[in-house]
Amino acid sequence: MTDTRAQKFILDKKGNVIGVKARLADGAYVNFSEKATILASGGYGANRSMLPKKVAQGLFYGLDSDSGDGLKMGREIGAGTINLDLVKQYPQGVETTPHHGLAATASSTDTMKKSGAIYVNSDGRRIVDELQGLGTLTDVTKAQKGQIMYIVMDQAAWKEYVAKSLEDKLVASEADLYKWEKIVNNGRPVMAEGKTLAEAAKKMGINAAQLQKTVDRWNGFVKAGKDADFGRKVLKPLAGGPYYIVEQKVRFCTTLGGLKANGSMQILKKNGRPIGNLYGAGCVVGGANGADSMTAMMNSWAIISGYVAADSAVKSLKK
Repeated sequence: MTDTRAQKFILDKKGNVIGVKARLADGAYVNFSEKATILASGGYGANRSMLPKKVAQGLFYGLDSDSGDGLKMGREIGAGTINLDLVKQYPQGVETTPHHGLAATASSTDTMKKSGAIYVNSDGRRIVDELQGLGTLTDVTKAQKGQIMYIVMDQAAWKEYVAKSLEDKLVASEADLYKWEKIVNNGRPVMAEGKTLAEAAKKMGINAAQLQKTVDRWNGFVKAGKDADFGRKVLKPLAGGPYYIVEQKVRFCTTLGGLKANGSMQILKKNGRPIGNLYGAGCVVGGANGADSMTAMMNSWAIISGYVAADSAVKSLKK
């Protein structure tokens, strides 16, 4: 069954869903007839053609199966939609393949707490208190050229970054991190190492002269015991080389829009009336979180919406 892909809903003369048409692994088609159908096909984050332009530069780190099939099937039979322009965005993504990447938030955040690493833009200027929350870091990243900021690290900071990356299994080995130097997106590598700050900066396309001024200014704040630019509390210096710079991009795995549903998880038509015998659960249903979602809300939404959809479907069969 996991190799059988649903293609479209089968409707009766009244427009009620009475099953689905699916394609088998060998290319043959088969019809499944059911008295109630629950659509739980996920979101559409892996389908760039369905994403709003404002998130086109973001990195998708979700499942390739989030192709939007269920959304398209629903729209084909007149289902209403909501919030299709919204996705749940986070900072600190690393683009390992075009438009796809890793969620390196733990590695970056832990490094900032334990070292003198800083965030800069392509002009080589520091842009934020590095210990700010994810929402602030996301907004700051989106405001930069190409929606990219960079984490600048000395040897001590790099050791922290490597340790957390291995602890959280972001990569299997330190050697895997160095492979990022060979991944080139948008004309620049994902990561660079340099014996000098200027060498690393030039590899990443960052203004080297300004970056040196920025690091000198940061080290001056550390010596003075106060970050006069952004008020960061953890004050540790960036020492001598080697230096390491890693890109930081906005990332997402959850689309917040989808098909409209009511409290019984019945999928609704554009006019707000339920489509007979069709229920939805999870990310294929939109509007549960508005323009953003709280931590772990998508997990609880999947569980609760699935329970309600199943309960409603079973009750409908008993009528």
